[in-house]
Amino acid sequence: MMIRPEDDEIVAAIQIAVKLAPNYAIRGVFKGQKLERKVAIDTITQRVFAALGRYEITREARGHEVCSKTLPLFPEREESAGTR
Repeated sequence: MMIRPEDDEIVAAIQIAVKLAPNYAIRGVFKGQKLERKVAIDTITQRVFAALGRYEITREARGHEVCSKTLPLFPEREESAGTR
């Protein structure tokens, strides 16, 4: 089952990828400027996340995110309906 991850999870994945990039790769994005690695990582992460905004990103659901059956939309109503 595929689900859409939360925005925070997508941002974290992008940050991991950018943090693992070597300095020369990040420096190439900010030519002519002094490299402040943290600022560069945050800037690149924001730009990549914004560019991915028009795409539907999904991932495989983890065990705790998969339900074996469909859950009721309004469980309170179903319980009270049985008592009438």
